[in-house]
Amino acid sequence: HQKTEVLEVINIAFSFIFVMEALLKIFTLRARYFDDNWNRFDFIIILGTCIGQFLAHYVSDIAGTASFMNLFRICRLLRLVKSVKNLRMLFNTLFTSLPSMINVGGLLFLLFFIYAICGVQLFSLLPYSDQINDQANFRSFGNAMMLVLRFSTGENWNGFMREMLISQEGCEESPSFNPDLPWCLNESDYPNCSEVNGCGGGLFTYI
Repeated sequence: HQKTEVLEVINIAFSFIFVMEALLKIFTLRARYFDDNWNRFDFIIILGTCIGQFLAHYVSDIAGTASFMNLFRICRLLRLVKSVKNLRMLFNTLFTSLPSMINVGGLLFLLFFIYAICGVQLFSLLPYSDQINDQANFRSFGNAMMLVLRFSTGENWNGFMREMLISQEGCEESPSFNPDLPWCLNESDYPNCSEVNGCGGGLFTYI
């Protein structure tokens, strides 16, 4: 509790320093203060910090107040970028490369999108097992996208692949759809549905 109070006092002290700095600059530069991008960024950080302080002291029961304040506390560190030459060069390089990074991100998203659709088409009827469960499956496009993203990090993709190769006893090679008793693909389908029991993915699993 004492540590929290000390941190709060330090936070208020730095907030006061930043506010005074901004006020002095505005008093000196007048409207020209907002011509500089870094000054505009500082003003937004200071404004957000003041709002966070107000919410913390007068509207303490509002949800997300702590997260709101922490966001602007972290953003204060970006002020170092304009004062450290090497850090500023790295930041400018990162900012310049953003369009290329967006293009690469778009290409990766398209790749994930295609694999997710293929996964739903080929493996949505596989039954639950040790690796295939309600969190990790290809039974919906959303789950498939999350699963493909997980595989891109290398997390247990080989174990999941081996699980998809296994055909459980009594599996159906080509399950037929019954409109009167649809497949149980998510929780909303229960209880008037039939459990899916498709066979292993075969060669497509390796692709």
